[in-house]
Amino acid sequence: MNEDRLVRSTNWGHVAFATFLLVLCLGYLWESASKSTDTENLLLVLPATGLAALLYLILLFQELRARRSADEAMEAPAPFTWSKLKTPAIMFLFGLYMLGLTYAGFDIPTFLFIAGALAVQGERRPLIVFGYPAVFTVIVVWGMQKLLPFPIPTLLL
Repeated sequence: MNEDRLVRSTNWGHVAFATFLLVLCLGYLWESASKSTDTENLLLVLPATGLAALLYLILLFQELRARRSADEAMEAPAPFTWSKLKTPAIMFLFGLYMLGLTYAGFDIPTFLFIAGALAVQGERRPLIVFGYPAVFTVIVVWGMQKLLPFPIPTLLL
């Protein structure tokens, strides 16, 4: 059987993503150090970059030594499904929500984000898609208006 035979197999996607993150950390450290080498300015950036470098080396070592079964190493990538787009769609909606908060206040973007997120997650009943966000938005805006000592920007409420 092929299942018992182990072969070396490196997941280069993991290595590439970890390299990208390490380069971002090093770039941020470089930028911070070029502005000021004062200890107070590098107090969080330098240890965080060091930790990122350590984790990168551990991941690289593990990936280069990884042994997987021959079947797993030769396995074809999973076929595309629309469900894989749910997370990026929610992230995009959240970005629009953050943008909307600056231009339309708190109420309309909150309603639209929740309704959109419910639709992306597969909810199709109109009462749930539009009713729940409306009730939630009214309760949250009312609560924030009562609890916060400063006014929150809203468009309708």
